[in-house]
Amino acid sequence: YRRENKKNDKLNLLLFYILPFIVFNGILFFLVTSRPRFDIEVGETSDYQTTVVTISQKSLLPVTEMSTSMDGEVLELQKVGSRQYAVSIHKNGALEVTMKNFNGMQRTVYEHINILDDAPPTVNESSIDEGILTIVFEDSQSGLDYDSIYAINSMNEELYPIAVDKVTNSATFAMDPDGLVVHASDLSGNEMQATFKSHKEGDLEVLTEDTVDGGEEVVEENEVEQ
Repeated sequence: YRRENKKNDKLNLLLFYILPFIVFNGILFFLVTSRPRFDIEVGETSDYQTTVVTISQKSLLPVTEMSTSMDGEVLELQKVGSRQYAVSIHKNGALEVTMKNFNGMQRTVYEHINILDDAPPTVNESSIDEGILTIVFEDSQSGLDYDSIYAINSMNEELYPIAVDKVTNSATFAMDPDGLVVHASDLSGNEMQATFKSHKEGDLEVLTEDTVDGGEEVVEENEVEQ
């Protein structure tokens, strides 16, 4: 009888004291230390100018604060579901998302956005032959806007290409001995300009290119034997 009572006492101690103590402290520890959990999904872009990022809350605890920013600029969040938020992105960069739980614990996640086109076309290659300037452009994202290609000569006159080849992304101009300033844009509206000048050095015709790209100037010289 005594052995049975001791057994029952141990069982009662386990069921009504030890287990509740463990469960209570486990729940308390979870509530105090739990940090927010969320997923970040970067959407596709149809125009290479904007995209939408969706943030989905995965943690169970209530969120008291949430913020997004890119390169120090605060972005506005829109609630699109019970536990989902969306933010519009208009440039490439590091997106910073911060969530804070009611217990004061917070989490910050960075997502790099690089699918938008914020870089102008570049000159991949240029050459001159018998007074005809040939320029090969390159744009790896939205693509070259062929209708945007034109040049300004030394008389400040606007010239259009003699020919445009969409297969090779090239355009040809009648060269102005005093120089041409060639303009081109991509389909996202990013514009570049390059100045071309040519001069004779004996039997060689030397082409000089000054390309303005994002504030940097690149100078190249090409020699063509006549």
